[in-house]
Amino acid sequence: MNAAIIPSDLEPGTDEGERISRHQTILQLVNAFNESASDIRRAAEFLESATSRLDTAFANDETTDKVQVRTRYGRAVEFDPQEAITRLRLEIWSHLVDRLEVRRFLSVRRATELHQMLDDKSEEKFPDITLENVLAFAQGLRSQVPQMLEEAVQEVFSWLRPPRSEYKTNTELEVGRRAILGYTVEWGWLGRGGKDEYGYRVSYGREQQIRALENVFSALDGRGSVTETYNSKLADAIRASGASGKGETEYFRFKCYRNRNLHLEFKRLDLLERFNAIAGGMRLRPKADE
Repeated sequence: MNAAIIPSDLEPGTDEGERISRHQTILQLVNAFNESASDIRRAAEFLESATSRLDTAFANDETTDKVQVRTRYGRAVEFDPQEAITRLRLEIWSHLVDRLEVRRFLSVRRATELHQMLDDKSEEKFPDITLENVLAFAQGLRSQVPQMLEEAVQEVFSWLRPPRSEYKTNTELEVGRRAILGYTVEWGWLGRGGKDEYGYRVSYGREQQIRALENVFSALDGRGSVTETYNSKLADAIRASGASGKGETEYFRFKCYRNRNLHLEFKRLDLLERFNAIAGGMRLRPKADE
């Protein structure tokens, strides 16, 4: 995967030189789009000119069909350059979201909203691709990080202690040292290194919850709320766990199962205690005299 190009003021510990370098990388991507858009407009002009020239030379009476450039399947080669560029712009915004790696610090709800916006491909929600607009987009999300972290705490808390859970290690009052997360991992072909290799990975649709989980514990540990890799260390460790499905990261031990369950153990009980207190788990416990 390409390196992240998110502006470094969204990440701690980056210096001015790195900030300038990443902004220049964004500028290169913006310029590539705009230069390509210009080429598309010129291509449409060339196609129209070529078709008009042929039509003038060969379709010289009313009985001759208009000359058209066609594909091998008989379809006429013609397009509206502005429509093509608009569709391309929306597609490029999707790529920019991936390259900016903004999903690394989104809450699950915000990530879902962003995914829906990209799927809708709404012209109004995604402006022209300029350096200023791309940076403003990233900075706008950055300003919401504290709020999204609070959202993530509640989301992760609800996920780790599902009400009426069938699993004995989960509780509705607070998150214990161990939790069982259903439909979170899957067994299949990973395709690493071009070889047939099978193993576990995070199930589709659970990636953002895993990122949020790691972000929350990283923040509680005073290390910020942005995971260091796009997939999060926990997701990377699960993918690297091989056939055993066992592994650990700085904050978690885990075991994957073929029934798609992920058994999770929290290594830092001090952070788990803080997490329960912040998320409201302790406040949900019934009083002794009730």
